[in-house]
Amino acid sequence: MKTKTELIHGLPRVKLVLGNGFDLHCHLKTSYADYFRHFSGKNAYFLEWIDKYLDKYWKEKQARITFQIDWWVEFTNFEKTNVWDFYFFLVSREKEKEIGKWRWCDIEKMIERSLDDPSPKNLFCWPLVYQILTNGENYRFKSSDLRILAAVAYQKNEKRPFGSPEAFYAFLLEQLKEFERNFGVYIYHQHVDDTNRAFGILRTNESFRVYAFKTLEQLCNIENLVRIDSFNFDSLDRTEVEAIFHNVNGDIRAPIFGIDSNAFPSKDPRHIFAKTSRRMELDMVSDTAAERTPFSNVIVFGHSLNAADYSYFFSLLDRLDISNLESNSKIVFAFVIYDPEKEYEIRSNIRESVIKLFEDYSVYKGNQSPNRLLDALTTQGKVLMYEIPRIIATEAI
Repeated sequence: MKTKTELIHGLPRVKLVLGNGFDLHCHLKTSYADYFRHFSGKNAYFLEWIDKYLDKYWKEKQARITFQIDWWVEFTNFEKTNVWDFYFFLVSREKEKEIGKWRWCDIEKMIERSLDDPSPKNLFCWPLVYQILTNGENYRFKSSDLRILAAVAYQKNEKRPFGSPEAFYAFLLEQLKEFERNFGVYIYHQHVDDTNRAFGILRTNESFRVYAFKTLEQLCNIENLVRIDSFNFDSLDRTEVEAIFHNVNGDIRAPIFGIDSNAFPSKDPRHIFAKTSRRMELDMVSDTAAERTPFSNVIVFGHSLNAADYSYFFSLLDRLDISNLESNSKIVFAFVIYDPEKEYEIRSNIRESVIKLFEDYSVYKGNQSPNRLLDALTTQGKVLMYEIPRIIATEAI
């Protein structure tokens, strides 16, 4: 009888789907915590400026959001920031101890929540910022953080009022694109060895290349790969896989963060933040021949399986024809115990994510008993969980 590893490595015509966990497994510092802490100096500067701003704001009783008095002179790097920098900083200031646990999918959930309608449980959101900008001092909500966001948004819009919700959310999207471009630059510098940058010498981070292909060898038989879909923004620049590699959500030049397509109806001005809408904007040349390449099996590694990406995964499961119990196709959810002390938590999280994915997919397919589909698929060995070992730093170099 074959072992699970032998079975998985023997699967033909494999599509590999990679998430941020792949980069982290390969020892790249691309988590949100890495990104946020990398700019600790900027965050300290935000805090210092905000304290000064608030002190001035509350002393000037007649001050309006239009700012007849210029309070921005001391903010010397204002042009290098965007409103989302402020938003995430203000959120993280309240939850600094939790940052180490935040994943990029959590940031996307935060974006979605920030756009949602205000409620007793959601009083730190952009619709309220828009109300402040529209109503000024007549708006009675006294959240200093909301007023900071309103002030920054107004200043970033060159002190022009927003004539409509459509204009306001279009502005927020442009600001998000700026945040994304900055993140793309950060990712780029994780991928290159720029020790000799002053001399114009930039080399690929060789350790990442080694770890990346070591990981591919752990996950599958590379010769059986027909397609790699990556939710990361980097690439794998080796001839064995370069032609079949595809960035799902943009690359280093134009990364995108987005929300669930069902979060807001298509006529809502906030729908422009949906991942489906964002992908349609991407100015990327697609290899349509590669996209049509048929595959028989799927291996997923390092992806959180969050709802914002269900549109991708539902389409993937449809093309795999996973509901057809007569087919031999399999989908493998690979994972790694990156922290032995959190083994139970890691196993529970991946298991619950897979269950939730198939529950929602079953509802999407119109099944009356959502849990029955996964029951049948696991019984027939069509859905597999697969643990791969950790790669210790320097182990593969």
